[in-house]
Amino acid sequence: MYTSPAQALCTHPAQAQAMSTQLAQAMYTSPAQAMYTSPAQALCTQPAQAMSTQPAQAVYTSPAQALCTHPAQAQAMSTQPEQTMSTQPVQSMCTQPEQAVYSQPAQAMCTQPAQAMCTQPVQASAGHVYTTSAGHVYTTSAGYVYITSTGYVYITSAGFVCTTSAGSVPTTSTGSVHTTSTGYVYITSPGYVYTTSTGSAYTTSTGYFYTTSTGKVYIISPGSVYTTSTGYVSITSTGFVYATSPGSVYTTSAGSVPTTSIGSVHTISTGYVYTTSTGYVYITSSGSVYTTSTGYVYTTSIGYVYITSAGYVYKTSAGYVYTTSPGSVYTTSSYTTSTGYVYTTSAGYVYITSPGYVYTTSTGSVYTISTGYVYITSSGSVYTTSPGSGTGYVYRIRAGYVYTTSIGYVYTTRVGYVYTASTGYVYTTSSGSMYTTSTGYVSITSTGSVYTTSPGSVYTTSTCYVYITSPGFVYTTRAGYV
Repeated sequence: MYTSPAQALCTHPAQAQAMSTQLAQAMYTSPAQAMYTSPAQALCTQPAQAMSTQPAQAVYTSPAQALCTHPAQAQAMSTQPEQTMSTQPVQSMCTQPEQAVYSQPAQAMCTQPAQAMCTQPVQASAGHVYTTSAGHVYTTSAGYVYITSTGYVYITSAGFVCTTSAGSVPTTSTGSVHTTSTGYVYITSPGYVYTTSTGSAYTTSTGYFYTTSTGKVYIISPGSVYTTSTGYVSITSTGFVYATSPGSVYTTSAGSVPTTSIGSVHTISTGYVYTTSTGYVYITSSGSVYTTSTGYVYTTSIGYVYITSAGYVYKTSAGYVYTTSPGSVYTTSSYTTSTGYVYTTSAGYVYITSPGYVYTTSTGSVYTISTGYVYITSSGSVYTTSPGSGTGYVYRIRAGYVYTTSIGYVYTTRVGYVYTASTGYVYTTSSGSMYTTSTGYVSITSTGSVYTTSPGSVYTTSTCYVYITSPGFVYTTRAGYV
C-alpha cells in the first residue's frame, strides 16, 4: 500500500487487476515487513514505523474492502494473506470504534490517498491513521487523535482534548475540551470554561467566572466581582468595591475608603457612603456626613453641622455651637445631645451640659459651674469666681491657660492644646493632632501620615481622617473632631 503502486490502488479497476495474485501474496507474507522499510519511510518518515507494529494487522482485515470503491480491487487482493493475519487483534480493534471509522469516512479514504496521510502525520508510539473528509484520525491504545485545520483533538473515554499551536488543555473525567478561534472551551457539569490569552471564563447559571493570574472575576448583569486571596472586588459602572469578610471598600478616581470590622463602603454619584454599626458616613468633595440614629453630621472646611429633625447645630474650631437652618440663623426651642442642651437666644447661644452652662457671645464664652463663672475673651482675659480647688477653674500662666473639668485638664500653649482625659492625651498643633491611649499613639499630620495602634485605626482620605475604636468612631478634619 505504501509503494508507488499504492496510489493506483484506489483509482481504476484495471490497475488493480494488473496486480497479480502472486504479487498480492508477496505483499502479505514476510516481504510485507519490507513494505514499511525504505519505500515507506520516504512517504511517512517516522510514523510509518509506528504503523508496522501489531495494530497494523487490523488495517487489512475485513474492513480492507472498504478501502477501495470497486469490488474488483477487493478481488485482486488475495485471500490467502488475509487468513495469515491474526484474528484476535482484529476483534479487539473492530468493535464500536471501527464501525464509526469505516462508515462514511471509508469513501473519503480513497479520494486523495496516503499522500495526505503522510504530509502532517500524528506521531505516536503505536496505532493507525484513518483519513476522513475533515482530517485524520490516529488511534492509540488510549483513544483517538483527530486532526483538523486548527489543531488536534485527542479523544478518550473521559472526553476530548483539543490542542492548538498555543498549547493544550488536558481532559479530565468531568468534562471535555473544544477549541474555538480565540481559545478553548472546557465543558464541565455545572457550566463552561472559556480560555483566552488572558485567562479563563467559567459560566454558571448566574453568570461568568473570568480567571486571571491573580484571581477570578465573577461577571453578573450589573457588574463584576473580582476575587483574590483576601476578598472580593466588585466592579460597578462608577468604580470598584473591594469586599472582605468584615466589610467593603469602595474606590473611585478620587480615592478610597477602607473597610473595618464594623462597616463597609458604598458609593453614589456624589461620593462615598461608609456604613458603621451606628450609622453612615457620607463623603463628598466638600466634607462628610455622618448619620446616627438621631440625625446627620455634615463636615465642611470650617467645622461640623449636626442635623436633626428640629434644626442644625454648627460647630467651628473656635468652640461655638448654635443651630441654623440651611442658610440662616434661627432659634429653636431646644436641642438635646448626650451631654446636654443647646438654646439659642437673640444675644447668643447657651450650651447646657451636666456639669454647667456655656454662654457664647460675640466676644467670647462664659462657662458656668456650680461654684462660679469662667469668661474667656479673644484677648485671653480670664475671670474666675469663688476660687478654690476642684473642677471648673481656669488658671492663667505664662505659656497659656489651664482649664479643669470633670474629665481632665486642658492646657493651652502658643502652638496648640493639650487635653488630658482618663484614656490619654490629645495634643493639637498647627500640623496635626496626637492622640495617645494606654497602648499607643495616633499621629495625624497635614500630609496625611497615620500611626495606628492596637486599640484602633486611623484612615485618611483627601478631606478627612477617620479614627476607629472599639466603641465607635472619631471623625476628624483639619477643623476639629467629632
